[in-house]
Order: sequence, then structure tokens, then C-alpha cells
Amino acid sequence: MLSHAILHNRTVNYIIGTISVLIGGLLYLTFRSKSLIMFDWFGKIGFTSQISFLRETCGNISLYSWVKFNLPAALWLFSYMFLIHGIWLNSQPSTIYKIFLWGVPTMAISSELLQFFGAIPGTFDYKDIIAYLAGLIMFFLITKSKI
Repeated sequence: MLSHAILHNRTVNYIIGTISVLIGGLLYLTFRSKSLIMFDWFGKIGFTSQISFLRETCGNISLYSWVKFNLPAALWLFSYMFLIHGIWLNSQPSTIYKIFLWGVPTMAISSELLQFFGAIPGTFDYKDIIAYLAGLIMFFLITKSKI
């Protein structure tokens, strides 16, 4: 476990956030359906062969479906919170910090619930809510944040 003093280093927070979002991104690129719009975007900027290589090399690795489909959500939320924490590190917790820290997690969980009730388009997945909550819990356990 990282010590409290190390977590008070802005760069460490940025590194944790960046590595988390990269791992989640690699899971998407390697295991998710090529019908996702992001694959069109990557094709337009010339990354089709690199992504194809990644998918051919690693795409046959057997992973639990939760790792393929829900862990990326936990990782991007975890990443976001570490990046926000790094920006406001060593500052007094302010209202704006709390809005930024809680804004995205609130929207993520709310969007799943709104999908459940049919208020917005999308496919409700209770495992995504669990993933978001796991990301939140891990962030608070690691930082021992009191916010």
C-alpha cells in the first residue's frame, strides 16, 4: 500500500490516474466490440493496424466478463478521482473541489439509474453501478480521504 506521505505528492496522483485510465482503455481496445464509435475515430487518425495487432495478440486471453465489460468503468472513475485529488492536493477542501470530486461519480451512477427507469437511452447494468462504487471505495481506502 502507498504511504500517506507518497499520496501527498501531486505527481503520484497523476501517475495513478493516468495508469488507471490507460489500463481501462486497453481493456476497451482489446476486448470490446469493434462496432463502438471509438474504433471509427481511431481508424480516422490512423491507428487501425496498431489496434488490430493488439486485438490479435491479446484478444484471445480469457478474462472474466466483469473485467472486460465493467472494470474499465471502475478504472476511469478511479482515475478521474485521483486526477481531481491531485489538482487540489494540499489545499483546504473547498466547495468547488467537492463539486468536481463528486460530480462525475454522481453523473455516472445517476445515468445507470436513469437507464433502468427508461428516462435516458442505454442499457442498464447493475454491474456498472458496482464497478463505480468499487472505484469510489478504492479511491477512499487508498487516500483515506475524509471528504
